[in-house]
Amino acid sequence: MSAELNPAEKKRQAVIEAATKLFRELVGEHIDAATKDAADAFIEADDEDATAPVVKLAVVVSFPPLDDAPEVGVSLAWSVRRKHEATVVVDPNQTLLPLRKEDLK
Repeated sequence: MSAELNPAEKKRQAVIEAATKLFRELVGEHIDAATKDAADAFIEADDEDATAPVVKLAVVVSFPPLDDAPEVGVSLAWSVRRKHEATVVVDPNQTLLPLRKEDLK
């Protein structure tokens, strides 16, 4: 004897199934472009200290939760991020160092 799913659980499972299918399709369609973008950014950086590129995909699943038959939307995004850093230690308690000849007196 199989248990019939209640309407809320049927909708829940349908949304999960639809979102998973759309996600898989989007990744399959765009993985090469995201990979190329990351590799190109790494090559263009021409920085010997640059770290190896990493592809990061962002996924958003959206649907109206109160609809009986919700439209499920999935979006996939990626961006190329370039990061440059500089650091310095600031010690406000350090006395000023003489940098000009007249300050050495």
